[in-house]
Amino acid sequence: SNTKIRFAVIGCGDIANNAYLPLICEHAELVATCDSIAERAHNSKAAWGAQDAYTEPQDVLNRNDVDAIVISSALDTHADFVIAASQAGKHLLIQKPLAVGMDEAHAAVSEVRRAGVKAVVEPSPQLRPVYRKAHEIVAQGVIGRPLYFIAEQAMGPPSYGEFYFRKRGGGPLYGIAIYALAALTHLFGPAKRVIGAGVKSFPHQDIVLPEIMTQSVSTEGYDQPWSSCPPKEMEVEQGACDSTFTDRKSTRLNSSHTSIPY
Repeated sequence: SNTKIRFAVIGCGDIANNAYLPLICEHAELVATCDSIAERAHNSKAAWGAQDAYTEPQDVLNRNDVDAIVISSALDTHADFVIAASQAGKHLLIQKPLAVGMDEAHAAVSEVRRAGVKAVVEPSPQLRPVYRKAHEIVAQGVIGRPLYFIAEQAMGPPSYGEFYFRKRGGGPLYGIAIYALAALTHLFGPAKRVIGAGVKSFPHQDIVLPEIMTQSVSTEGYDQPWSSCPPKEMEVEQGACDSTFTDRKSTRLNSSHTSIPY
């Protein structure tokens, strides 16, 4: 079809401005930007040519000329926005995670199904050809019976966004471990059992001021604070565990684990 999908973006931070907004402008139509920081919403609107900018998500959801919503806001807000957007009849692309608890996840999925909207959660290995082929190979028994899966990832914490360090919805489990967990679940089936452990090694983290990210919005991509090295002048509490370990038994594997140092 030659009809362009009309998008709005809720959460105009690093991911939105470096990934989603450029692609929306190239392949679809950008109707509105929304961020809790008004200047960031307006800067993103100006950079990418949106019609309007908002600070209240409901203002976006009330628009009849928005077909789909990209949710790239703080991690612990996703489920509520998914439910509200589904009730408004909007299709969804949701940055990880879908939710930060199982009750919220079930509620979000139920509302998506009830509303009959389309939704995809990133990361989405099930949509990538290489993972689809790998799933086919595993399912057909070409490589025998898989017994073990290990993924280990490590990186420094982001230098922006206090939301990342909250106990609820923060830290490496939702930030980077989720990539391995999404691939594992796609390839080997849903989990039967999961155990995990985490540790909080640092009581505080130093990050750049929110204004740095806001003022760096441009079509050239963010002047990344971890590249241009502005001073980290804002101290936030490390509420989430900064290192995690999970072990799960899936429907196909005898055992598996992801070890995620941070």
